[in-house]
Amino acid sequence: MSSYPTAKRVLDVSFSLVLLVVLAPVFAFLFVAMGVDMLRCSRDRGPWLYRETRISRGREFELLKFRTLRCDVLAAMAAESHARMLESDEANLTWAGRRLLKPWYLDELPQLWNVLRGDMSLVGPRPWPPPMVANQVANGFTYRNEFVAGWTGPVQVQKGVAEPADYTALDVAYVDGYSRGIEVTTAAFRDQSRTPCPARAATMASAVPQLPAPMMAICFGRSSSGFASLL
Repeated sequence: MSSYPTAKRVLDVSFSLVLLVVLAPVFAFLFVAMGVDMLRCSRDRGPWLYRETRISRGREFELLKFRTLRCDVLAAMAAESHARMLESDEANLTWAGRRLLKPWYLDELPQLWNVLRGDMSLVGPRPWPPPMVANQVANGFTYRNEFVAGWTGPVQVQKGVAEPADYTALDVAYVDGYSRGIEVTTAAFRDQSRTPCPARAATMASAVPQLPAPMMAICFGRSSSGFASLL
């Protein structure tokens, strides 16, 4: 069974294109705001975008973000570290990163381009850097090498509710529920031709309660980023 079926890919492309068009004024505003910041503050100068190597389905790709960290901070970053670890210290952030990008998670918007390219999906476990994935695999969790990463996911839905120690369990529940959901749906449609019409709705309805709660929350639109999350 594919971890990134065609139907999910079509939804990702469709919705990412719509979001890129709808959010074009936001992108324009952020480019201008970051440009003004770099004009007035020399230490904030540098590229608008930041690229960092992440893992999705076992494949490395360049994750795109609006740059929130000063270039001198990025240059001093250890090889085994990643930007997220440095963003918690506001002294490391640019003015635009501190005032605009991080408070509203706007630094993640360029990842819609990653979704459009097929590097990741709109919904799934968030992509991690290779060293973190290697540590997770060493502990017996291989799902980041098997499933497509997401722009938002179960951990983002439950942030502020679940403890960090439970984040892996949320991802695993999503991956397991997603796999079983596809299997149940595929089996239901395969048997449609042999199922009387009045029984079809009951057949599909009986499949829904089998999905774990974190997956149901994502499927039906609970998203901390404010966007409707789609399976």
